[in-house]
Amino acid sequence: MEKILILDGVDKTAIDVLKNDFETDVRNTISEEELKSIIKNYSALIVRSQTKITKEIIDLSNLKIIGRAGVGVDNIDVEASTRKGIIVVNSPDGNTIAAAEHTLALLMSVARHIPNANQSLKNNEWKRKEYTGVELYNKTIGIIGLGRIGSHVAKVCKALGMKLIGYDPFVNKAKAEEMSIEICELDKIYAESDFITIHVPLTNETKNLINIDTMKKMKKSARIINCSRGGIINENDLAYAIENNIIAGAGIDVFEKEPLKDSPLQKVYEKLIITPHLGASTQEAQINVAIDVATQIKSFLKGEGVKNAVNYTSMEAKKELKPYISLSAKIGSFLGQLGDSNIKSIEVEYMGKLTEENTKSITLSIIKNILSQILGDTVNYVNALLVAKDRGIQIKETNSSIESDYKSEILVKAIFEKNERLISATVFHDDQEKIVQIDDYKIVFEPKGKFLLTINMDKPGMVGKIGNGLGENNINIANMSLGRNNKNAMMIINIDETIPENILKELKNMEGILDIKYVNL
Repeated sequence: MEKILILDGVDKTAIDVLKNDFETDVRNTISEEELKSIIKNYSALIVRSQTKITKEIIDLSNLKIIGRAGVGVDNIDVEASTRKGIIVVNSPDGNTIAAAEHTLALLMSVARHIPNANQSLKNNEWKRKEYTGVELYNKTIGIIGLGRIGSHVAKVCKALGMKLIGYDPFVNKAKAEEMSIEICELDKIYAESDFITIHVPLTNETKNLINIDTMKKMKKSARIINCSRGGIINENDLAYAIENNIIAGAGIDVFEKEPLKDSPLQKVYEKLIITPHLGASTQEAQINVAIDVATQIKSFLKGEGVKNAVNYTSMEAKKELKPYISLSAKIGSFLGQLGDSNIKSIEVEYMGKLTEENTKSITLSIIKNILSQILGDTVNYVNALLVAKDRGIQIKETNSSIESDYKSEILVKAIFEKNERLISATVFHDDQEKIVQIDDYKIVFEPKGKFLLTINMDKPGMVGKIGNGLGENNINIANMSLGRNNKNAMMIINIDETIPENILKELKNMEGILDIKYVNL
């Protein structure tokens, strides 16, 4: 009988699903060293967010599947799992209602000072005047991220009589109109919202999204709610902004480092409500995610399918297609980071030998990795098409009869509301992955690592100007590729370090630079 290890206090309903068919071993807490010593005995593992499943643990294991009872899989080395042939599944929908309701609880608590008023009264104080609140009715709420959680928050806020404005590059205007949400840019969210609530994953694009500069764009009466991911709000900046009356307050459930300890947020008393990552902490949510993940593991170990596999497609593809699966993930990630407005459609065209193959897994990989740049772990290879459909994104896949310069070629066009971006790529005979075109620039480079993509005037001195700008900020150039069209030039600069936003702004303001993007693969 196959054995399953259950960690992190996953709800006991998981055991009920599995116990008749498998041997289950439950350990609420376990050290990394103990886990390493016993992991080889199990076929499956279920965790929440506490235990880190590292490459070393994975390499020592005989696991067939890992289940994350929740959404994020950042505590699991998915790449190492994939390389060893281990399926990773999660439960992206099980805590939707819980997270949305906790957002609403913080929203009302911040508006009416409920926790502080409660504590004051228990201290034998009667401070009715000091705890005068504000009404939600007829106020504007800015919702950043309109996935399942953000959409549920919007539905309730509409019923409360609030005006809804939202930002989500992956929801088109027609879909938003169905929810009575006005889609707008982030600057309008900051400027017009009385309340701002965040429902996006932590990515390179969203890290420190809310900082002192963005908070200075807000109303002094604005209040921020975050039940999404820690790190999206700069915590030092938030504490400073509240203490100096730049904004009116905040309700925060997630933090950059958890458990929260010795944080400036813990010293802000009257206008800030903080809770210890309770968004998914309802009895119903814990039961839902436990049953969901356990059911998927049971199904998989019995030779059936799974519905929320994070990495399944890349392992089910034919051997000869696997290099293109890897390449397609990088194409999607690259395109997702180039977009700066709502996406309307994704077009995938195959050329050469690939036209003779079943390319479904490659297309799914492209779509999944484009969407993941904004929606994070909620998108996987199984639900990517449904997620796109829910957001009104058109998907088109075609085989071209046009002769390619390469044995096989993938051409992907992402059409945004403001512009279009195109990437063409191939795999050489020795499995070398190469991007060979971006937009109308013929440019060849390996999609690996960190990049600066610049479009600049095609004139002498531009390469040196960018090089000097990077050098002055101690950013090393590892490689560089150049391309031209009939007007301008493109540089792809492989760099060793992440570029801070302030340095990127400096480079963008250089004379002759028409556009610049930082891309991390």
